[in-house]
Amino acid sequence: MRLRFVNDGWPLEILYALTFSNTGVYTSQGNIINGESEKNWIDDILNDTGAEKVDLVAHSMGGFSSRYYIKFLGGLSKVDDFVSMGSPQHGVYGGTEVFYTNNSFLYSLNEGDETPGGILNDTIGFRIDPLGGRIYNSTHIPGNINYTAISSIDDGVALPIITSNLDGANNIVAEGVEHVEMLYDEGFYNIIKHAVYDGNSKQNDNLIPGYNLLMLIGFISLLIIIIIKKQKFK
Repeated sequence: MRLRFVNDGWPLEILYALTFSNTGVYTSQGNIINGESEKNWIDDILNDTGAEKVDLVAHSMGGFSSRYYIKFLGGLSKVDDFVSMGSPQHGVYGGTEVFYTNNSFLYSLNEGDETPGGILNDTIGFRIDPLGGRIYNSTHIPGNINYTAISSIDDGVALPIITSNLDGANNIVAEGVEHVEMLYDEGFYNIIKHAVYDGNSKQNDNLIPGYNLLMLIGFISLLIIIIIKKQKFK
């Protein structure tokens, strides 16, 4: 996917990668720790570059830690666009603790506002979780974040596909793409590119497609977050 961005005009020299050191990734606490690592890393990048905001593109459980960062760790004012691919936002049937429907970690992510700061409105009032059936008290925190959640009928991991939907997001359903293939599929890339594209970004007064800094974050090969950095121009 990184080379696809390069071929579309994102300079290779502004691509970054982060590997999470936490090995307890398949637990709720592991995702909290990774969310804190993500916060520290983004803060360092913003301080070093003078940039104002980032775009987050998260695959699989990367969507958990990224949403945790936005909702609880100050990311609300630092994220411009959020895209998730095959992220089981409401859990799955079976699996390890963090995937249990309505576990305390997922409940905290989905209670109130699933897409805080989102451009689109969430459901207001009572909302029933699509998998666990738990009733949430829904609110909406208005803002300028553009949320996109992409799922695939043929995912094979994040099932049923409704688990990948977010209330208040632009929910897109694809087909013919398995869980890991999302990272390499051209169709998924095109959806992501349009979700984060900013045709008004400038560098040295020349228009370039998209943003000006692309960073890859991951803790294992199946769980990758892509952050596209938006520079501050004077």
